[in-house]
Amino acid sequence: MKPRSIVDILTDETCCDVVYLHDAHNRAVAFEQIALIPFDNQMYAILAEQSAFARGACDDCALVVRLDYDADDIEIVESDEIVSEVFSIYDRLFEEREQD
Repeated sequence: MKPRSIVDILTDETCCDVVYLHDAHNRAVAFEQIALIPFDNQMYAILAEQSAFARGACDDCALVVRLDYDADDIEIVESDEIVSEVFSIYDRLFEEREQD
């Protein structure tokens, strides 16, 4: 059986799997998915580094990745504008959910 791709994991609403990405030293770093955000005809995921998230130190532990359905992979978003917009959408959705 073929292992699930990272895109499959991130788009599965029932999945709670940890996502492992490799750092500059090729060490596996565990991330938890915070949200899946549609923006500008693309799908983005917000991932938080698991160890920092568990400590409550989330200010600098999150990153935004773009889901590439064609390659069945993700790409870390470098654009400050896109990252800012994805987090703005997340904040807006979070606030709306709190009001319900």
